Amino acid sequence: MGIPVQPLDIETIFINYFAGSAIIFVVIAMIFYAYLGAKYRMPNGVFGIFMALFIILLAGFSINTFLVPLVIVIVMGGYWILSKVIKY
Repeated sequence: MGIPVQPLDIETIFINYFAGSAIIFVVIAMIFYAYLGAKYRMPNGVFGIFMALFIILLAGFSINTFLVPLVIVIVMGGYWILSKVIKY
């Protein structure tokens, strides 16, 4: 018999039961958002705002779920800036 879950306990349902841990949930959610961005052909600016809102929403769960996508977005932004500055 499992542990009872409240109907609107989103953190327990999605993070603990669906993904298993917070980091895996972040990775699954980022892949899902990338799929949505590709499916609806979002411009880079719209997708960037979409990811920024996602990162802000993750700050409510824990600091680890906030830092992982933030670091990924910073690295991707740095790569994008360097690709515009450095020409081969």
